[in-house]
Amino acid sequence: MAMYQLFKTPNACYVFDAVKTKLLNISEETYYYIEKEGNAGDNKPAELLRLMEQGFLSDKSPVEQFRHPYMGVLGEVLARKLSQMTLQITQDCNFRCSYCIYSAERNEKQRSHSKKVMTWETARQAVDFFWEHTIDSEGVNIGFYGGEPLLQSDLIQRIIEYAKERFAGKILTFGMTCNGSLLTEENVCFLEENNVSLLVSLDGPKRIQDQNRVYADGTGTFDVVMKRLANIKENHPEYWEKVHYSMVMDPKNDFDEINEICHSDMIKADQISATLVDNDYDGTPLEFSENYVWKEEYQRFLAFLASWNRFPREKCSPITLISTSLLHGEKEKMDFADPLHMTDIPSGPCVPGKLRMFVDTDGNLFPCERVSETSPNMHIGTLEDGFDLEKAGRILQVGELTKNVCKNCWGFRFCNQCAKKADCCGEQLSAAERLRNCEDTRYAAKRTIRNIILANEAVEYYKEQIRTTKAEETE
Repeated sequence: MAMYQLFKTPNACYVFDAVKTKLLNISEETYYYIEKEGNAGDNKPAELLRLMEQGFLSDKSPVEQFRHPYMGVLGEVLARKLSQMTLQITQDCNFRCSYCIYSAERNEKQRSHSKKVMTWETARQAVDFFWEHTIDSEGVNIGFYGGEPLLQSDLIQRIIEYAKERFAGKILTFGMTCNGSLLTEENVCFLEENNVSLLVSLDGPKRIQDQNRVYADGTGTFDVVMKRLANIKENHPEYWEKVHYSMVMDPKNDFDEINEICHSDMIKADQISATLVDNDYDGTPLEFSENYVWKEEYQRFLAFLASWNRFPREKCSPITLISTSLLHGEKEKMDFADPLHMTDIPSGPCVPGKLRMFVDTDGNLFPCERVSETSPNMHIGTLEDGFDLEKAGRILQVGELTKNVCKNCWGFRFCNQCAKKADCCGEQLSAAERLRNCEDTRYAAKRTIRNIILANEAVEYYKEQIRTTKAEETE
């Protein structure tokens, strides 16, 4: 595989050099030569010769050793620098969502719903463990997760009170992911009093919510959740401003219909985070309806126009507005990215446990709440015995599984695969499973680079058409 990738627009030609991690503007002559001959052949254009003399467009990757920069300090980081702990308060839930990763009917590589509840002894031990491993962390966060955590609201209150005593002197914050149905007045008062950041799962307007997010008896949940939110808005307006929403999008649905919920008076559009249905441990390909694909692309186009003040932001999909707003960070990543080094590692894995250590009801430790709780690969320790540094290291070094392929991939710096993408829930992480995801990873990298090109070209080629300031917008 070549260590570069070609891109072409109606205005210009480009090549992304993966070794240098640079996006270069090139002539049509050079573009078509590379497209036909690569970097070999005779009669190379003068521009191509000059670029090759400067070290660009090499087919040879300089990477020889795969080693994550945190490997040498992993033990110290996990011993002293944790920043977030998520507690699985219960494995029980009063919902039975159609796409739920904990559904036994849908997913054989994850735990199923159960009546397991974290005991107070385990919860206290978890808070103590977290305190002991945050010596060098100024600010720390404790999150509550399920199942539906508010099924055990008394336990949550007890944990919060104990944690505030234990972490006296540190900046301590709390967060919770819930389905919204149990946000009673009593629960909301306590959450507000303790400034608990609230993430409510809400997948769309009534038809979509009641299609996917249902009670165990199959009845819809939309009306109950909206009633709870209405109470927060009316009686706790300051807290309502801080409520965020997690939207799981089923792409079989119409994108515009999904988006309708974003324009509800009950929802603050800029506080929605949207993701597609998680099928990593399912293996079932996602189905994308035509009305999802083209409407999502169209809304993304409108979001770009809005970023140049050529279209009202309030008429755009907040979902695509958020994704296009991340483009600035992607541009900076490209501008300041390091070239490939002799010792390097693909992007993707975070330090397992450091950012969002997950503790299940039994006191087992996992890198985060998104991995399989039944996989031996993801079980990185216990509250009793501490971290298993060998397993944590294998997760951090997941790129080493596919070293010979990865080091020669032009998407090296854009790889978004963590160890979850290599987990078949066997005794070892799987190279074959990791490679199975590479096509999607490179597609995402191409899309990112195309968006960067679009943003650059808009300013260069369409100065008369775009408005970069509010003053220009009113002219």
